[in-house]
Amino acid sequence: MLLAEKMRSDGFLDWIVVGALIVVLAIGGLVSPLFLTIGNLTSILIACSLLAVIAIGQTFVIIVAGIDLSVGAVAQVSSVMIGIAVTHKWGVPVGIGMALTASLFFGVVNGLVVSVGKISDFVATLGTLSILTGVALVLSDGRPVGVISPLLTELASQRR
Repeated sequence: MLLAEKMRSDGFLDWIVVGALIVVLAIGGLVSPLFLTIGNLTSILIACSLLAVIAIGQTFVIIVAGIDLSVGAVAQVSSVMIGIAVTHKWGVPVGIGMALTASLFFGVVNGLVVSVGKISDFVATLGTLSILTGVALVLSDGRPVGVISPLLTELASQRR
């Protein structure tokens, strides 16, 4: 027990994560000479940016001793909303507005169910996860929604 407390207080576990990252980078660099190039590392960071934004929001939930299992499903519905807007030629800004509105709506519903309904945040967001997964499947007819938009490409890649 004393060893575990010592490891936590010294930040030893934090250094294990850093060490694991260094090992993964070293193995990737040895396996492929292109792995550690600026272009590849930039691509990895761009691909991880959405998850980083979601993780920042989830961090605030965890700080207040809560849990939200529905964040992935909310992101899924939001993505489908953008896809629907672009497919119907409404434009990306309309799609972004639809995605933000849907995200805000489901966030408020989750908050009301937990605070006013006195339902456990775990149970409430687990239910929302299931509902939103179904909503995304119905809206997209269970198929991928292909989106080709110069604006989205520019936003995602920072290329002009």
